[in-house]
Amino acid sequence: MLDVAPDAMVAVDATTGEIRLANAHAAGLFGRDADELVGSSLRDVLPGCCPTRAEAAVELRVLRPDGGEVPVQVWCSPLPGCEGLLGITVRDAADRPSVHEVSERVRDELLATISHELRTPLTSILGYTELLVEMGDERLGAHATRLLDAVRRNARRELRLVEDMLVLAQLGSSTLEIDPQPLDLGQLARSVCADHAVAATRHGVVLDTSGLAPVWVLGDADRLVQVLANLVGNAVKFTPPGGRVEVRLRGDDGHALLEVEDQGVGVAPEEVPRVFDRLHRAPDVVKAHVPGAGLGLPVAKGIVEALHGDIAVDSSPGLGTTVQVRLPLVSAEMAV
Repeated sequence: MLDVAPDAMVAVDATTGEIRLANAHAAGLFGRDADELVGSSLRDVLPGCCPTRAEAAVELRVLRPDGGEVPVQVWCSPLPGCEGLLGITVRDAADRPSVHEVSERVRDELLATISHELRTPLTSILGYTELLVEMGDERLGAHATRLLDAVRRNARRELRLVEDMLVLAQLGSSTLEIDPQPLDLGQLARSVCADHAVAATRHGVVLDTSGLAPVWVLGDADRLVQVLANLVGNAVKFTPPGGRVEVRLRGDDGHALLEVEDQGVGVAPEEVPRVFDRLHRAPDVVKAHVPGAGLGLPVAKGIVEALHGDIAVDSSPGLGTTVQVRLPLVSAEMAV
């Protein structure tokens, strides 16, 4: 079986890690005769491999006698009918996508497919709710109006989530559509904050936009609305009742500096480097049952970087969080 296998394969003692059998493909990949491999330790030729149990594919490097290293993918599983032996399959990964790359691609394709499928019905729901709203309170009744407002509010929230999922799937590829145009970031920020004013009031949070100055940048209005909605929405969500969220904007050394500061619980120092990881949610947030999907900051980072800007988080537990976004200013001629 080993000799006819299309990949490099060795049979290893599950207890000692000693190679008992090796096929011709293994000899070629490891750069040693099959007889030389038999009796040696797998760890000597494949450092990091721990052949004591069945494992999913891992990425390692083969050490060859000439000092060269070959990136490989390794699978480990029991050999049927051979108690105490494990079969190790070793595949040259030099010209193959890594397991991580394949996983990322499959995940992004799944996110994109789901997002496209969800966006159409959500858009339809919002369209019909808008038609119902236009009928007025007299025809709908006060109770129906309140229910309709809840439907519309939640449908908008889900549509924003779908749009974030689409951007997340497109980050790092040529499929992310960016259309930079000169725009007043201050005016755009005021508009987004106005959309969140009701939610902030309902949550008992003061949303202060007095620090927003008119600053022109070269940006994509739709994408920047996504960025601002995520940052302001997070700030309001994580700030307890009675707290304050400040949204500020000013020019700073050739850049627009946008800051969203909240008075929330803050982020632990060890969690700050991970806040931009895809789908990551801090343990404290999960424990507190704060709603969210871990999409907002990764999406904001991807869009800001696509616009040649940068984004950073400054946070202290118990003192709140400030997110800073820097985008290049446009010239005076372009701003006119």
